[in-house]
Amino acid sequence: MKHRSLTIAVLVSWPLLWSGAALGQEEETPRFVPIEFWGCNYLEGKSYKDLQRVIDRWNKWMDDNSSSSYTAWTLVPDFTNAGSYEMDVGWVGAWADGADMGKAQQQTVFGDGADINSEFFKVVECPMHSSAASVNVKMPAEWPSQTSVTFFSDCTVGEGKTLQEAYQMEVAWSQLMTLAGSTAGGWLWYPGWGMGDIEYDYKRVVGHPDYPSAGADFEVFTNGQGFARAGEIFAGNVTCDSPRVYATRLVRNGGVAPR
Repeated sequence: MKHRSLTIAVLVSWPLLWSGAALGQEEETPRFVPIEFWGCNYLEGKSYKDLQRVIDRWNKWMDDNSSSSYTAWTLVPDFTNAGSYEMDVGWVGAWADGADMGKAQQQTVFGDGADINSEFFKVVECPMHSSAASVNVKMPAEWPSQTSVTFFSDCTVGEGKTLQEAYQMEVAWSQLMTLAGSTAGGWLWYPGWGMGDIEYDYKRVVGHPDYPSAGADFEVFTNGQGFARAGEIFAGNVTCDSPRVYATRLVRNGGVAPR
C-alpha cells in the first residue's frame, strides 16, 4: 500500500474507520491507547545505573505530583543489527487515554515537571521522540511483567488491502497463537507525531513475559508449522520485516491496562 503519514488519521479518522457502520455492529470497536517512544544514547561516562538513579527520583516526583496515569518501560537492544534503530536504551510510555497524555505533556513541557524531566538529559541524549496509537490484538497472560522480552516489526499492507483488513488478519493470527498456548501479548502501533517519513504502515509489537515464552512461540512457529498458517493469513496481504528484540524492564506501573 502507498505509505503515508497517519498523524491526522490517528487523531481524526480512526474512530470513523472502526465505527459500527464500518465493521458491522457485531464487531468490537478497537480501543486505542496513546504511547510515546524515546530512542536514547548514553552521554560519555554514563550507564544504566546512572539512568536508574534518575528514574528513582522521577518516580518519587510522579507519586507526589502527577495526576495522570502513566506506565513506562526501558528497552535494551538484544537482537538487532547495525543501521536499524540504533540506540543504547529506549523508553516506552503509555497513558490510559488522550486526556491523560495531554495533561502529562502540559505538565512536563510547560509546568512543574520540566525540572525533573531535564535530569534525564544529564545521562542520555535522545534524538528520537515519537508517538503512536496502540491497539491490543492479544491479551498477555501476565500484565505488567517486571521484566519482559519485546519484539518489534515494521509491517506494510499489500496493494489493494486496507488497514482494517490487516487488523483483522492480526487478530486472527493472535487467536491461533493463543490456542497454541502462547503467553505473549500483542499490539499494533499506528504511527503518530514525530514519525517523519516512514516506510511502513504499522508496527507489530509482541511482548513475552520471559525468554522461555519467546522460545515456546519459536517452537510453535517453526517445528509446529505455524509459519504455514501465517502464510495462509498474511501472504500477499501484509509483509513484516525481521523483528528487533529488546530486554524490557518495567520502571513505572501507573495502572494502564493492556487495552
